[in-house]
Amino acid sequence: MLTFKEFQQAKDTVEKIVQIGIKSEDISNETISSDIKLKSKIFYHTFVELFDIFPERTDSVFEKGLDIQKYFSEKGLNASIVPHSHYTVTFRLMKLIYENA
Repeated sequence: MLTFKEFQQAKDTVEKIVQIGIKSEDISNETISSDIKLKSKIFYHTFVELFDIFPERTDSVFEKGLDIQKYFSEKGLNASIVPHSHYTVTFRLMKLIYENA
């Protein structure tokens, strides 16, 4: 949950963005920005960025990504799961991301 100060700072930033455009992309590893996006006039597409170099954590990392994507979706916000970078994900995680795109 955002503090009032953090919320106000984020709200001020969003208002500045609204002045120059109506569409934005955002990289998120958490759901903290959802309330701001819901109240904004900006159309957001959130990229749920995953990274993991430890094969034993691949399933849990991917499940967390799915949970975040589902959270945004249930609030009516667009979100896609993406790799942080090709060199910061295991082969299996990249395959799971691709198969669920």
